[in-house]
Amino acid sequence: MEFGDFSDILSALSTFGTLCVAYIAFRKAPEWLHQKMDEQAFFIANELITNDFPTIRSSLKECIMHLDFFVDCYDLIDAKIAFKDLDELSVNRIKIYNQLELSHGIIHSKITSLGKLGWTLNVLSYQNYTETNKGHSNCINKLNAIYKGINQINSALNKHESYDRVFEFQVKRLYKMSKEFLELYKNYSEHYSNFIDAGGTVPEYFDIKSIKITKIRI
Repeated sequence: MEFGDFSDILSALSTFGTLCVAYIAFRKAPEWLHQKMDEQAFFIANELITNDFPTIRSSLKECIMHLDFFVDCYDLIDAKIAFKDLDELSVNRIKIYNQLELSHGIIHSKITSLGKLGWTLNVLSYQNYTETNKGHSNCINKLNAIYKGINQINSALNKHESYDRVFEFQVKRLYKMSKEFLELYKNYSEHYSNFIDAGGTVPEYFDIKSIKITKIRI
């Protein structure tokens, strides 16, 4: 056998080996894609459970500190003193509102993305999520009403309306809305705890289905 023939044989064997490796990789592609999709889904789900939901609660808690103080101060001390602290909440209202709206949008987007990857909230988690989401929306709506109340009071005071009259009527109304917000937050917090406590590890919040990937036949 001439050297050239031997070289051709080695080249042919090398090409055949490369084709075999490529074929095996091709047949394994669906399995690899499933693994990558699950890795991506777990990353999104982990952020959702450990970061996004707690961020909303943290933002609402920032409001709770002011509103709790306002209600207690109104009851025990003086409405005018109470309102001064509550007015600080209004100063930060844009930051807090934007944070709540942004977090809400991120959560919705991630749940949609997870569904496309085959991860959907299981029945219990979805039920608790729905109630938590409803509670969050109720808190936001009431918070907006409180912000408007604060602005109306400041506007009235800037127009030099009767100080006592403003506090007699409008601050009393603000007090009532603040107590309603505290009740709404309590309800939200219960559903939030149910949602968080219903799962154990992150995957346990979800029903995980394998998305069918059609094999290409050759």
